[in-house]
Amino acid sequence: MIIATTTEYGTDEDTETCSRITRSVIDNYMHRPSVEDRAIRKISTMAGNDISMIQAGAQNSILFDAAFVMINRNICRFLISGRAACYHFEDGKLAHRSDPSEAPALGSGLRYEPRLEPSFQLNPVKNAFLTASRSLSDRVTDQDIEEALRQSASPEEWMERLQALSGPEKQFCAITAFLPMAKPSLLEGLLRHRKL
Repeated sequence: MIIATTTEYGTDEDTETCSRITRSVIDNYMHRPSVEDRAIRKISTMAGNDISMIQAGAQNSILFDAAFVMINRNICRFLISGRAACYHFEDGKLAHRSDPSEAPALGSGLRYEPRLEPSFQLNPVKNAFLTASRSLSDRVTDQDIEEALRQSASPEEWMERLQALSGPEKQFCAITAFLPMAKPSLLEGLLRHRKL
């Protein structure tokens, strides 16, 4: 599974080019899902090549902010480009947040190196994710985002609360997602049973 937000660098514009780059990353990830460094770097290199092809006919180079949540076999990893942000919540509480410092932007060169956050295991609890442009994370605190989640029964309701918190006239790009309860594997269940 992969969740993504991509915008043009320094803006909240989700352009046709952003959609194309996002689709490229998603398609390549879904073709061979992995949260290992080498696999993700290969995917980001392919996205960088796609950007180079798009920019070949453009007068100015285009850079992209991107936040990707990549999940494979209950292991999760954040890929951050530019000024975007990723959040992970367990049972309504913030469990993981991407580093808020700026990362290299997609499109910044053929040898683009994304910032890969440390991987983590998804626990069998209610897991929720938010990927967002910097304009949301700069205006709304982590505590407010967490409180908005706890008051929401659906990803759509959570998004509405985030919009209200940021101000009705303010724009941002974001994706909210609730995952089904992660089920422990049969082996984990047997091991847990044997310890009792």
